[in-house]
Amino acid sequence: MDESIIIGLVRNIAILLTFSMLYDYFWSRNENKNILYSKLISGVVLGGIGIVLILTPWHFVQGVFFDTRSVMLSIAGLFFGPVPTITAMLISGIYRFYIGGAGAMMGIAVVLTSGSAGLLWRHFRPGWRKTNPGIELAAMGFLVHMVMLGCTIFLPDEVRWQTFENIALPAIIIYPVATVLLGKLMLNQAENWENRKALNISEERWHFALEGAGDGVWDWNPKTNEVFFSKQWKRMLGYEDHEIENKLEEWEKRVFPEDKEMTYEILNRHIRGETPVYISEHRMLCKDGTYKWILDRGKIMSFDYDGKPLRFIGTHTDISERKETQENISKMNEELEQKVFERTNELSTKNNDLERINRLFVGRELRMVELKKQIKTLEEKLEKLM
Repeated sequence: MDESIIIGLVRNIAILLTFSMLYDYFWSRNENKNILYSKLISGVVLGGIGIVLILTPWHFVQGVFFDTRSVMLSIAGLFFGPVPTITAMLISGIYRFYIGGAGAMMGIAVVLTSGSAGLLWRHFRPGWRKTNPGIELAAMGFLVHMVMLGCTIFLPDEVRWQTFENIALPAIIIYPVATVLLGKLMLNQAENWENRKALNISEERWHFALEGAGDGVWDWNPKTNEVFFSKQWKRMLGYEDHEIENKLEEWEKRVFPEDKEMTYEILNRHIRGETPVYISEHRMLCKDGTYKWILDRGKIMSFDYDGKPLRFIGTHTDISERKETQENISKMNEELEQKVFERTNELSTKNNDLERINRLFVGRELRMVELKKQIKTLEEKLEKLM
């Protein structure tokens, strides 16, 4: 294979990577991609990439050159659909006609057949992603470039066979492989974006669920000390969203000084892996200068390769009312215990008095009984004397 073909292919592959980035950032993430103007803009951009590919070809003879526009257009038809692909085909075809040369007719034919093949594959094989996408891409790439070889019929007789010989091997091997690699790259990008989107939706749901229940949410990166504080987290302390930055210092400086050492000890125990979750009850300074009792709960969700925390997620719950109720109950219990103690002392004192009185009465009764006995004895003695 001619060295110029290799150099041309490398340049074209670099351009195709730009094409895949377009799909990732402009198309798969575009929520308005089904609107006509968005499709037309995509088509214009695709057509621009087609022109760039045409401008970086490898030559055989004057007016006959090749590039990877066939790969780009077939993949565009498969992934982007009719409007963007047809727009790109028109732009690329018109530009190829404008350049002219001996290979103009073949170039235009390759543009039309490549884009059409991608669109037809998309239409007649709608479930191609779910079966075996690698085989599907390889089969489409092989078909597209067999047709491209057939398009050499549009070349002048004197260069047709020489051109066929030069592009036969790339068309059979390199072009289909490039089609598979580009298609797989775009599939991975689409899958990654869908996963990120699903993750964002999932996080939005649990954020909504927690904040709907009145809990604030925090998401801390211990490596950078960046912390996401939810609106409810800030609102709980009386702040607007813009009044607290995403820094750990925002939390640190609001923890009640006397609670800080205890809170850090609980936090570090979880970071060291000594506890399954982090749970702390401490006071937090509010914007109005008062303090609120906060139930702070969290868990490390991921670690880096060195085993250090990478993501720490948790919630803030206002438990001031509960703490106030507990304090009131504790105060009432203390008051009740004090009253019980005082009443017990009072009863004990009265009981002692009663016992003392009782002893007096009992002693008196005993003396009376003894006195009666003595009187009776005297009476008996008097009767005997008389």
